[in-house]
Amino acid sequence: DLDGQDDGTLTAFLYNCRSDYPVYPEPNYIILSGHNVHLYYVLEEPADLYPNTKSLLKDMKYHLTDRMWNKHTSREWEHPQHQGINQGFRVIGGKTKDGGTVRAFAVNTHPFSLEELNDFLPPEQQVDLSKKWRETRYTLEQAKERFPEWYEKVIVGGGRADGSWNAKEDLYNWWLRKIRAGATFSHRYFCLMALAIYAVKCGITDRKRVKADMDSLVPFLDSVDTEHPFGNDHEVENALECLDLRYKKFPIKDLERISGIAIPKNKRNYRKQALHLRMARSNLEILSEDAGHALQGRPKGSGEKRELIRSYAREHPDANHSDIAKALGVSRSTV
Repeated sequence: DLDGQDDGTLTAFLYNCRSDYPVYPEPNYIILSGHNVHLYYVLEEPADLYPNTKSLLKDMKYHLTDRMWNKHTSREWEHPQHQGINQGFRVIGGKTKDGGTVRAFAVNTHPFSLEELNDFLPPEQQVDLSKKWRETRYTLEQAKERFPEWYEKVIVGGGRADGSWNAKEDLYNWWLRKIRAGATFSHRYFCLMALAIYAVKCGITDRKRVKADMDSLVPFLDSVDTEHPFGNDHEVENALECLDLRYKKFPIKDLERISGIAIPKNKRNYRKQALHLRMARSNLEILSEDAGHALQGRPKGSGEKRELIRSYAREHPDANHSDIAKALGVSRSTV
């Protein structure tokens, strides 16, 4: 996806991929989708979409986008859009937002290998294509012996093994506020898409509720650029497609990139983790004394792990059970 196009930016893009020393690969097809273009690269061989491969291709696409989307090739160069490899685009021959027709132009007959595309990136950004899949460390019999609960749940019962859990609804409401405070023109649709993903992360499955929240945001999204209003119910319905459990573990760093909204990381104010946790425990002890727990004869430390874990989970809503156990130095079963 390359937004902010006119004759000058598109000419600059083509020049930079057709010169003797091309900066990025020349697309096989360029699609005019209204005010923007979509660039298609055809692979020599289909890519086997193992989980690791999908992650590598996503990283490659992000880095290629950063090279192609710049002040010479886009009037909106300060707001590049980063999209995963499953992003859908307007159908060729279909209608654009302003009623035109989506047209396609073949410009390059040479298909690409993943290695060729990777070579257009600087060494520090190239992905390691030797890691397209991750081999297991255990045979199924060894896994049955070492992880009996997992074996019973996944192999015998056919359940999911993602180990995910629901964040608090505060996270969903926080994102609603972030959209109203920071949504920009090029990222309006993706902000709504992220809202659906946050709903999934928080265990919110009520489609009517999420749609109502999205609808309430449309007037604000229209006001971001009155010359180009956000759109109609079609955009909301598309964003609602992400209200799906498959997006439960969608990475926060990717939500930040596609939405264009900074998502602050949980910080310890540059303290070492051990010191940070000691301070947290001290605060808990003081609060316990203030609440009268220490005067009731409870054993020292009783109940503190529970409060410590709950406190950590509130501050790190996307941490899973293993993350919390490792951070706090407790067992996963305690978490």
